[in-house]
Amino acid sequence: MITEGKDELRIRLVAIFREEAAEHLATITAEMAALETETDAQAVHAGVDRLFRTAHTLKGAARSV
Repeated sequence: MITEGKDELRIRLVAIFREEAAEHLATITAEMAALETETDAQAVHAGVDRLFRTAHTLKGAARSV
């Protein structure tokens, strides 16, 4: 009864997390690929910042689930 509701909620949360994680991982992959060829120090710094923010967001979502 109550367990069924919790299980359904967990299943929905995991499904949402999987979608979000896929988006975050795609962003991380794209940022890393861009950094491989970037030569401008300011652009590299901005890219690394975006990587850290995305990884931090992914970590927080994983912790929540």
